[in-house]
Amino acid sequence: MEAGDFGRLMKTMKKSFFLALWLAVFAAFLCTAWTGASMRLTEFAPVFREVTTTDGTQAHMEHPANVPDNSVCHVEAVVTARDPNADNVKAFDLIAVIKRTSGGDAVIAGFVLNVPQGDAAALLWSATVTVSGAKFRVSVTGLAGVTIDWGCRIYVVADTE
Repeated sequence: MEAGDFGRLMKTMKKSFFLALWLAVFAAFLCTAWTGASMRLTEFAPVFREVTTTDGTQAHMEHPANVPDNSVCHVEAVVTARDPNADNVKAFDLIAVIKRTSGGDAVIAGFVLNVPQGDAAALLWSATVTVSGAKFRVSVTGLAGVTIDWGCRIYVVADTE
């Protein structure tokens, strides 16, 4: 490398850095200006819950946070269920959209996408996302005569005004 090469290299790197920085700032501006986005998304920390059902009872695993007022929430829950006495298992992937406006109760917009997988003996076990007041939760129902250990992890992203 000759003496002048290092100087040219540094000049080129400086230009490239400032060009990349300018492009990043410009892209962020365009995304905000064109979509109206304004950092209004909030991601709640994932929540773990466990519950046991016996004899076909229904139980709820509630998220501790309220659905924010004037918002829409994307809720995903991964639910596992196991009969410790017979070693039957089932799992559910649940996705729901929940909205709340003007200080009212939270409501599910549309339907809950429910993808269950498991043993044939667990066919009638069920899980879904439900709401109660301003809270959202996972509701599970077992089978008569069977004790089921349930667990879930709930993920939430809220878009508020």
